Amino acid sequence: MRWLGILLASLKFRIQTELAYIGNFWLELVSTFFFVLTYIVFIDILFRRVGEVAAYDKNDFLFMSLVGQLTFYTVSRILAPPMGRLVATVRTGEFDLTLLKPAPTRLLLYSSSWRPLYMLYTSVPNIAIYVWLIEWQGLVMTWSSLAMGAVVWLCGVVIFSTFMFMLAYPVFTQGDATDLVGMWWSTMSMTEFPYDKLPSAIKALSLSVLPGLLMTAGSTQVILNKSDTNHLLLGASIVGAIFALIVYSFFWSRAMLNYSSASS
Repeated sequence: MRWLGILLASLKFRIQTELAYIGNFWLELVSTFFFVLTYIVFIDILFRRVGEVAAYDKNDFLFMSLVGQLTFYTVSRILAPPMGRLVATVRTGEFDLTLLKPAPTRLLLYSSSWRPLYMLYTSVPNIAIYVWLIEWQGLVMTWSSLAMGAVVWLCGVVIFSTFMFMLAYPVFTQGDATDLVGMWWSTMSMTEFPYDKLPSAIKALSLSVLPGLLMTAGSTQVILNKSDTNHLLLGASIVGAIFALIVYSFFWSRAMLNYSSASS
């Protein structure tokens, strides 16, 4: 319960800080809104011409885009900022102060990097557009497929967290990883594809270095019942997430050991 109190206190401080500079939100809100609007127009024009793409109609693609938005905002607002902060604080030596605080280091690292209001202001309006445009009764999904897809998505979150940390890990061995941490943007450029039509090699990479693809396309396939191999994907996602947790824990321990040795 003490950890929960620390987390809530940290989030409260972040919200108070954000309220002092609330005008900074509007520029990004407008830019992301026009990006979403342009993409929706593109989808509309495309499906007016072709009808379906790999058994996905316009409504299915809108749903995949909704999942893609949830994935992007989860990664960009929750998973990526702590790794950027980790690299910055290790480089400047400020990470020592984090280690001295009487709370789990990773909890402090993540909670001190989140910007709750920023995430809400920039994500909710765009997500609401997709929710309004999707014809929910036209989607072929069940409660069980929705639950399975949610598990696949959450497994993708775990894998992406590990992927982000591995990008940041060289800061403990080489002294910097700023450029590497920024590479996550490139992995988000290919997430909205019919997952079952992808080559097996790309599907395998979605369980390691392309987790955004698993979170968006993989979970959409499962939720919309687009393949007979959904149970295999679910199992592979769970195994991949467990392995990712083991890798994260192992390399986090090594990172702390390297940092302690360098600081002593």
